[in-house]
Amino acid sequence: MDVVQFFLWFAIFHCVIITAFLSKSIVRGNRSSFFLGILLMAYAFKLLLNTNTPLGFPPGYYLVSILLIGPALYLYLHSIINKDFRFHSKLLVHLAVPLMYLITIGLFHHYFELSSFDQIFEDQRLLAFVSVFQLIVVVQVGLYLFWSARLVVNYRNVKKNDFNKIYVKRRDTLSVLIGAFCFTGVFWIVLGYGDVGWLIVQFGEPSIYIAYFFWFSMSISIIGTGYYGLMNPKAFILAPKAIAHNPNTIKEEELLYFKNRITQMLDEEELYKNPELRISYFSDRLQINSNQLSIVINKGFNKNFNDIINEYRINDFLKKIDSSDVEKYTLLGLAFESGFNSKSTFNRAFKKKIGVAPKKYVSSRTPDQIV
Repeated sequence: MDVVQFFLWFAIFHCVIITAFLSKSIVRGNRSSFFLGILLMAYAFKLLLNTNTPLGFPPGYYLVSILLIGPALYLYLHSIINKDFRFHSKLLVHLAVPLMYLITIGLFHHYFELSSFDQIFEDQRLLAFVSVFQLIVVVQVGLYLFWSARLVVNYRNVKKNDFNKIYVKRRDTLSVLIGAFCFTGVFWIVLGYGDVGWLIVQFGEPSIYIAYFFWFSMSISIIGTGYYGLMNPKAFILAPKAIAHNPNTIKEEELLYFKNRITQMLDEEELYKNPELRISYFSDRLQINSNQLSIVINKGFNKNFNDIINEYRINDFLKKIDSSDVEKYTLLGLAFESGFNSKSTFNRAFKKKIGVAPKKYVSSRTPDQIV
C-alpha cells in the first residue's frame, strides 16, 4: 500500500470512528451531532471511492456523496451557532440537489450503458450532458462553502467582544478548522479535483502533488472538525435546555439554577468589565430567550439586569479605591476599568447603591474604613 492509499484509509477510519462515537448523541436527538455524522460519512464515502477498492458503482454516482458534504457542513454550523435552531420540513430543501442528481444519474445509466468514465469523452454530446451536471456540483459545493464560511464570520463579528476565554478559544478553533476546509475546498473544485473531469480536460491536469496536498489538508480539517464536534457538541451554546413552558410559571429550581449560573459567570469571568455587555450574551450562553431570562433575573434577584451589572461594577470600583495605587488614577478612570462606559451612568448607579455621589464618598472615607 502506497502513502496516498494509507492516508486515505487513515482518514476514512477516523471519520467512521468519530461517527460511531457520535451515534449515542444522535440517538438522544442532538441535531448538531446528526449533521456532523452525515458530513463525516459523506466525506468518508468520497475518499473510499478514491482508494483502490473496487465498489462496482457505475460512473457518476460518487458525486452524490460530494453533494451531501456542503449541506451537512452548513446545517451543522447552523445548528450549533443558532440557539433557536429547530429541525423542520423546510430543511429538506437542502437535499433537493443531491436527490435530483441521484434520480438523473439513475435515468442516465438506464438509457446509456457505460462501463467506464472514459467512454464519456468519446462522445461530445455525452460529454456536454455530463459536464452540465458536473458544473452543478461545482456551483453547489462552492455556494455551501461560501455560506458556511459566511455563517462563521458573521457569528464572530457578533461575538467579537466576548470576554469568556474558554468560549473564545472554542470559537476560534472551530473557525480555523472550517476556514481551512472551505479554503482548500474552493481550490479542490476549481482545479478539477472534485472529480470534475471536464475541468482537467480543458485546462490540463495540475501536478499530482497539488492534488495530494488538497486531499491531505481537507481531510485533516474535516477530521479535526469531527473530533471538535465530538468534544464540544454545543460549541457556542454552552448551557442546558431552555425553559420550554410559560416564563411566568418558572419553577423554583429553574430560577435557582439560572441565578447560580449568572452569579458564577459574573464572579469567575468578570464579564461586567465589558462595557458592551448585554443580556443577549447571557441568553446565548444559557440557551434561553432574552425575554424569559429577563423574567428569571427579575424574579431571582429582585432587580433588573442593568442594576445587577452596575452593582458588580460598583463593587469592583470600591475594591479599586481601597488599593494603595488609587492616587495614580482618576475616579472616572477607575469607573471605566470596572466596566462603566459613561460618567453619568456611573454617578447615577453609584448614588443609587451607596446613597451619595462618588466624590463625596471618597472624600469622606478614613484610611482604615472598610467598605
